[in-house]
Amino acid sequence: MKILHLIYDDLNNPWCGGGGAIRTYEIYRRFPKNISITVITGAYPNCKRIEKKDNINYIRIGFSPNYFLSRLSYSLFAPYYIKKIPHDLLVEDFSSHSPIFSFFYTKKPVIGLFQNIFFKYEMKNKNFLKKLQGLLSYIFEHIAIKNFKYIIAVSETIKKEIFQINKKTNIVIITYGIEEILFSSAPQEENYILFIGRYDIEQKGIDTLIYAYKNLALNLKDELPDLYIVGKGKDENRIKKLIVSLNLENKVKLLPPVYGEEKKRVIENSLFVCMPSRFESFGMVACEVQACGKPLIASNIEPLNFLVIENQTGILVEKDNPAQLTEAMLKLIKNKNLRNFLGNNGKKWAKQFDWNILAKKQLDYYLFITSLTK
Repeated sequence: MKILHLIYDDLNNPWCGGGGAIRTYEIYRRFPKNISITVITGAYPNCKRIEKKDNINYIRIGFSPNYFLSRLSYSLFAPYYIKKIPHDLLVEDFSSHSPIFSFFYTKKPVIGLFQNIFFKYEMKNKNFLKKLQGLLSYIFEHIAIKNFKYIIAVSETIKKEIFQINKKTNIVIITYGIEEILFSSAPQEENYILFIGRYDIEQKGIDTLIYAYKNLALNLKDELPDLYIVGKGKDENRIKKLIVSLNLENKVKLLPPVYGEEKKRVIENSLFVCMPSRFESFGMVACEVQACGKPLIASNIEPLNFLVIENQTGILVEKDNPAQLTEAMLKLIKNKNLRNFLGNNGKKWAKQFDWNILAKKQLDYYLFITSLTK
């Protein structure tokens, strides 16, 4: 079988490098070696245009000077590669920010993989340009969902949203998994609070976290833990400016992304982790944190309120509410027994997410679809 997978994001993409890119790599590296896998991603500065990672052939297309041009050119050039590269099955990791509508360009079976539905969040934004982007997302996502005959959704929430638009599509839920190394963590504590994820203010709520941390600083003063913001992304400069404007540059540390053993270390040594997202497709970080035996403070949004069990594995707070987030942080800082209780419960709960099981489920779905179209 020859699989062609289209996803803008890439593990090494400095503007993204998010959960979708990780998911693509973790799933496909577990596929049988006799299956040919080509992943088409967007270009970024100094990228290798062609690269092989394990059994996966990466091809990076489009222009690379900046994020906007990279996204736009990826969408424009992708149809050429669809026609050029032989495949038995095409998978489009659909994003309304770089749509391809691959079903127009191939006669082979096509699967739409949805990690997010953006329009409902963007259209609520007060900024005119974001509302306009939301309108485009609405149009693009409706076109895509109505035309994909087969769909993979990464959460029950996204499945429900897709069924509201197209009740006839064949859809399966295949979530994210957790790196096996995280389950071997031995939780310790150093004096820092952790955020780990993409530097995306609008989605990840990093501004809410920093304002909440400023409130925390006014309450704790000399006892204040540091705040580590670990990741990368397009909003790094905006985050730095916000930190400086609040005079927090001596306490808030922006650190590069971490993987494997280093990710385990930075999570297991934290006091707890904050995930103040405004919206999420699945929330892989929530699972990873709990696998490491650490408590989590997360926004009370779907799907995070399915992944965090209130007062059992973490604390849920209202999104966009720095005061509530500050209150939850104070509660955990002052109560070590509560931190241990939540962390121990989370470690047991997270064992249900296994990349090997998820990779087999995705391969089985591919085989099922190709068998229908022979």
